[in-house]
Amino acid sequence: FALGAFVPLIPWLLGGGDGAVWASAILGVTAAAVVGAVLARLTERSVLRTVARQVLVAAGACTATYLIGGMLGASVT
Repeated sequence: FALGAFVPLIPWLLGGGDGAVWASAILGVTAAAVVGAVLARLTERSVLRTVARQVLVAAGACTATYLIGGMLGASVT
């Protein structure tokens, strides 16, 4: 879990701003898709459905985090 959580943070270690936001989102979606594909292969389920589920769950978690941060007055710089 720690490795998966670290992947979207890599752009923030290298810089910040809008570029880091987009790079973080792209890395997060890519990591979720890779995990979904591996899980599908290991469980012999549909790759497309499993990848879609992983990406949607990750996107939902990111959206919730962003909204909660906004309500608490946090901002991305």
